[in-house]
Amino acid sequence: MHLPEDIAGKNVSETGDIELLTQDNPTLADLHERYERSYIEKLMEKFKGNKSKVSRVLGISRSVLYEKLDKWEIS
Repeated sequence: MHLPEDIAGKNVSETGDIELLTQDNPTLADLHERYERSYIEKLMEKFKGNKSKVSRVLGISRSVLYEKLDKWEIS
């Protein structure tokens, strides 16, 4: 798996996600979902809510992006 350029080479504390490791026994799925949500939120900010650009960067369809935004109540 390749990490996005904005976090590649950084440790957990540098990315601000230290709480992921302090939760009681998080599963890999929990960690993945939290990271995915955080990354989508950052992309939505970066592209000022342009869902076409966000989905293109993520390599997913807009419909899949909409499902994720609805699930996590991200506007």
